[in-house]
Amino acid sequence: MIWIILIGIFFLFIIILNLGNKQTNSKPASTNSFEAEIEVPNPENSNPKNVIEFIDHYDSNVIEPVYNQLISLNKNIPPLIDAAFREKIKNHYLTKEIYLWNLSIENRKIIEDELENYPNKYKFELKGLQENKYVEKLKSNIIYDEVWLYEEPNNEFDKNAIKVENIDGTIGYVPRDETYDLKEILEKEFKAYINKIQRQESYLFAEIIIYYK
Repeated sequence: MIWIILIGIFFLFIIILNLGNKQTNSKPASTNSFEAEIEVPNPENSNPKNVIEFIDHYDSNVIEPVYNQLISLNKNIPPLIDAAFREKIKNHYLTKEIYLWNLSIENRKIIEDELENYPNKYKFELKGLQENKYVEKLKSNIIYDEVWLYEEPNNEFDKNAIKVENIDGTIGYVPRDETYDLKEILEKEFKAYINKIQRQESYLFAEIIIYYK
């Protein structure tokens, strides 16, 4: 019985010793909440869409020191990007779609050059934007973002409906009176892009452009 007790005490001592070593060797928790590095896009040469998304993603108490650091480094911040920084710092919130929809894409000319083999164009107004679920999906888009068109024969309102999608899902529809013309284009080789987004007084206007052969 005494041997059993001694063996039990011995193993208990070993366990306590090991626990002590683990606590001694463990790395102390950091008290600095900003210790993790943040990859900041350079507003001088980064895609402006990425900079806007960065400003929108982080809290204002992160964005403010980033902005101050950019200023101290004499970075040439484009006016629209600068306004986005200031709005986030002042209001702690960014209406990012206002900035995204007003961005001029530097690679727009590059895209148009790549579309030289698509000599025909067709434009139409995106319908359905009275629905907030479609507007929400447009908030991350900028001019010349690519979209895709699909026939929707199971649509409960119109069996000839053609929906327009971005990477997040459906953003609207082809006007009902233009679906016949568009169905012919869908049979060809084509590419479609957002051509215009404008917030009117009482509604949102968006235009799609299709390049096709």
